Amino acid sequence: MEGWVWFTLAGLVSDIAGAVILVSGLLITEEKAIELTATRLASDTREGNLRHPAARDRLAQASRARTGLVFLVAGFALQAVGSLMSAYR
Repeated sequence: MEGWVWFTLAGLVSDIAGAVILVSGLLITEEKAIELTATRLASDTREGNLRHPAARDRLAQASRARTGLVFLVAGFALQAVGSLMSAYR
């Protein structure tokens, strides 16, 4: 296997790590969304707090971030497999 293939693989691993790090800032739990958005005027119940617009928005962001992360990691993994397979041809 050529030495340059290792650079390609290292780049793909770096891309995956970078994507995970970037997306980790958007991932949030329901409890954290409530903590960040609840005010003294918020509901006394968890469900009421989850209906708060800011909490709904943060949870929607987290959902999109999770979906994006799955696609990014899958795409980079497929690229890595392709690089390995072409290197062994």
